[in-house]
Amino acid sequence: MLRGHLLIGADGANSATARALFGRAFDPNEIGFGLEVELDRDLTADNTTEIDLGAATWGYGWVFPKTESITLGVGGIHMRNPDMKAHFRNYLALHAPELADNAKIKCKGAFLPFGDFRKVAGRGPVLLAGDAAGLVDPITGEGIAWAMRSGQFAGEAAIEALTSGQPKAALAAYQRRLSYIHREITAARRIRAMIYAGPIRAYFPRAVERNPSMTRTYLRLLAGEMDYADLGHKALFRLARRLGGSVFRRAA
Repeated sequence: MLRGHLLIGADGANSATARALFGRAFDPNEIGFGLEVELDRDLTADNTTEIDLGAATWGYGWVFPKTESITLGVGGIHMRNPDMKAHFRNYLALHAPELADNAKIKCKGAFLPFGDFRKVAGRGPVLLAGDAAGLVDPITGEGIAWAMRSGQFAGEAAIEALTSGQPKAALAAYQRRLSYIHREITAARRIRAMIYAGPIRAYFPRAVERNPSMTRTYLRLLAGEMDYADLGHKALFRLARRLGGSVFRRAA
């Protein structure tokens, strides 16, 4: 048996640490789910990276060419995509039709917190980091950048608390550091509701496709190269409102 004064749980979306603390790792109504497969690079000579915002509801499909393989997948809010396998098969059929009916295709699935973060990321001398704390961008699904940063924050808070001889003080120190990420996720959740809901949902993918600036911004957010503070929350909300206005003008 291992014993310690403080524990950092960084054990993913299905976190056993979170289950031990709170009874469940995530809210099934908020969690995301994705399916992806590694395809042989010989299937296509196309080196285009693709993000398809129409491949799933409140989500997207992706194609990422690599040196020896191609990663293809589809993901989105689990509750809004009761048959993610159908979305995956349809998306696979677009890019590799000869494989679409192959029952032996080995795809892998994973749950994704997708913005369902824990407002208090731990309890007592136990801290949760990364996916275990729900630190995933609600729009892009990107979580590596915040996982690394939260791990750093958790480590710093742990050192402070253990140095002072007060392990339980680590959580408060950690929460102060996480406040920035929590604000980012909260803002992104509001924007997600605006761009994926109602009539805007059908228009937004086309708007991103036709506007090079929006495309570059989305890809930089997806890659973790920028965050919502870099862009400015007011600018994002103005963008969402303009999208909505365009939809309603077109409808009229």
